[in-house]
Amino acid sequence: MQTYFQHWLAPEGTPALVVESCGVDFVRDASSRSLLQYTLQLREPETDIVTPQVVTGVVYDSDRGDTIWQQLQQTAAGATVPVHGHALPAWTYLPALQTLFQVYPFDVRLPALAGMLHEPPPTLRTTVLSEFGEGSWELTRWEAEAVRYRVDMRAMVRIDVRARRADSEGADSRRLYAKLYREQAEGRDAFTLQSALWERTQGDNLPLSVARPVAYLPELRTLLLAEASGRRLLQILRDEEAPLSSVTQAARAVAALHQLPLDDVLETRQRVARDDRSRLATLAASFADDGPEIESQVREIVAAIATGLDEAPVAPTHFDLKPGHILLDGDRVTLLDFDKLAPADPLVDVTNLVASLGKTRGGGRDRGGQAHEMPRAFIAEYFAHVPAAWYATFPARYAMALLADASTSGRGQRGRAEKAGRASRAATLIQQARAAVTQQVW
Repeated sequence: MQTYFQHWLAPEGTPALVVESCGVDFVRDASSRSLLQYTLQLREPETDIVTPQVVTGVVYDSDRGDTIWQQLQQTAAGATVPVHGHALPAWTYLPALQTLFQVYPFDVRLPALAGMLHEPPPTLRTTVLSEFGEGSWELTRWEAEAVRYRVDMRAMVRIDVRARRADSEGADSRRLYAKLYREQAEGRDAFTLQSALWERTQGDNLPLSVARPVAYLPELRTLLLAEASGRRLLQILRDEEAPLSSVTQAARAVAALHQLPLDDVLETRQRVARDDRSRLATLAASFADDGPEIESQVREIVAAIATGLDEAPVAPTHFDLKPGHILLDGDRVTLLDFDKLAPADPLVDVTNLVASLGKTRGGGRDRGGQAHEMPRAFIAEYFAHVPAAWYATFPARYAMALLADASTSGRGQRGRAEKAGRASRAATLIQQARAAVTQQVW
């Protein structure tokens, strides 16, 4: 690929840049395509300065690639991306492999991204300036940076702007976030949901808040959000002296989310129910090659889990809840990123988050024999604020989450053996799963 990218980005005879190396960041398979991301190290011959550059690839498994190619020939023929004083071709297509390559930030499915990073499109400029209030405001600074990007899917851009009133010397600044979507329907749905969440979390005593939606710009497929203040729970937990109160605050906010009245806006967001029995059988089989002792322990835990998988409750479920999506600012707790929110088993959120708390440095501290105090604190506080019946299936579902983690912790990539520490961690997780399913730790 390094040779291919060299010929594409700097054809022979015009070697403006040299592709020094080509690293693969990730490969993801989706239902109708595979997504690739590379980081190239580009060297400028005249200065010997080497800079990284992201190149993405989309591999189609049907004629969809040819359709995209024809569209690009009409709408983006000759498009370039400025890279350190050079104009690199924005895209190329390999018909034989049904593969589209793109130089970041060009993305055919997120057409507003590249322009937004350099200067605001007119509709975005107008919307952002309206955040400064009444009067005539002039934009004096625009700084935009992509803080999250998934090729061919979505992006999040942090926008810092400064403006001054046209009729005075007064100036002000704002920070907003622009979330770009692949499809217009996704963006509209996200705006509707975020608006409902905002409206229904404005009560005086509700322990939960969300980012304020500013607008949805359909022509840009972009949801604009006001900045939510606070420090991420993930950062707090990494502190050696992380207070237990941060976890109990988060637990109350999650409990509030799971009990918000959102049936009217979630009726179109139904998810296929998980087949836990089938998932459990697959999980058990994954330990078949780990030796008779481990296999016996897992078989015993799986049998106990199976008896505890009663009918789950149904409530608004985040599906991507982790310490990085929780902000704390004094008594205020803000939850982020609701793209996957749907009516489902809320214990999916609880088990995932509790497992994360146990893995985060500082979250599984052992002070005076009080091991795993953060997970325990979260569980106690959460279940104090939801219907008591919800706890019935938690031990089994948490044990299943721990086994799922253990099934990958002791295995290396491409069949290579992992370090001893990983195998030790897998054994620890299995013991924690045993303790959870027998309710010896809660």
